[in-house]
Amino acid sequence: MKKKKTEVSDKKETDKSFDALLEEMVEENKSVTSGIKKILKDIEKRNKPDN
Repeated sequence: MKKKKTEVSDKKETDKSFDALLEEMVEENKSVTSGIKKILKDIEKRNKPDN
């Protein structure tokens, strides 16, 4: 019975940290996405024949 109580409190803590992790991942994804877009633009410039 005591174990179930700790499991519940652990789950609440886990949910909090999971939300925080999710926010961090979203922020990281934004920077990664902008980085990928920059790389793609560079590749496009290289692939275009110089006039």
